[in-house]
Amino acid sequence: MKRLLILFSALFVFTACTLDNGNPPPIEYTDYDLLYNYEGVNMRYVKLNVIDFFKQVALGAEYGHSAQLTKKWNTPMRLYLAGETNAALEQELADIIHSINALMEADFYIERVNDSLQSNFYVFLGDAQEYTKRFPHTTHLLESNLGLVTVHLNEKHQITNGEVFVDLNRTALAEQKHLLREEITQGLGLLNDIPYYPTSIFYKDHSVITEYMRNDKEVIRLLYHPKMVSGLNEEAVDVVARLIFGL
Repeated sequence: MKRLLILFSALFVFTACTLDNGNPPPIEYTDYDLLYNYEGVNMRYVKLNVIDFFKQVALGAEYGHSAQLTKKWNTPMRLYLAGETNAALEQELADIIHSINALMEADFYIERVNDSLQSNFYVFLGDAQEYTKRFPHTTHLLESNLGLVTVHLNEKHQITNGEVFVDLNRTALAEQKHLLREEITQGLGLLNDIPYYPTSIFYKDHSVITEYMRNDKEVIRLLYHPKMVSGLNEEAVDVVARLIFGL
């Protein structure tokens, strides 16, 4: 089973963003540390591993024509759930929102709303044909894909709104719960899949994982650090992430 994620970023031009100072003093944010205590492991190595993982999932996107720049929300995500649902999926959605919000230290958070007109993130569970009636440009994509996330950016590479589809007709409950978590998580701005770490929510092949592994949590948290702004290229990400971790 292959899952598809796509980033639409039309109507504006991407430009690389670099920092004016290539070596900022690692002083201001040395109080920011990892979530876990890795006993017996060199913490510098662990932090560099998190930075590498971050660059793989946060720069660009697996599909679409996205520049290799960071993307994130600068407003709360107001999520509206449409289509079919059941108690298990409702609980999974609540768990996803709680898990992500618990990692946030900035002003970003996810709030579920009951009015689609108040939302900026539309999540549809159900039949692909029903979804494509609302979003016809996704028709060819959903013929062979079970999950889809679309995000829209402004000229600062900030996410302004997005949509998620999870196919309930061609999947079992375990797959549905995984896809719901994966697509919402990638809708934060972490738009790449990876070919390794089968326990990661970003794993590209078939999976029914419904919890975040340690590095998943670390990169979600790192993306929403106040210093990790949108529009950073790989070089700038490396400088900023090292500053944040005090390296």
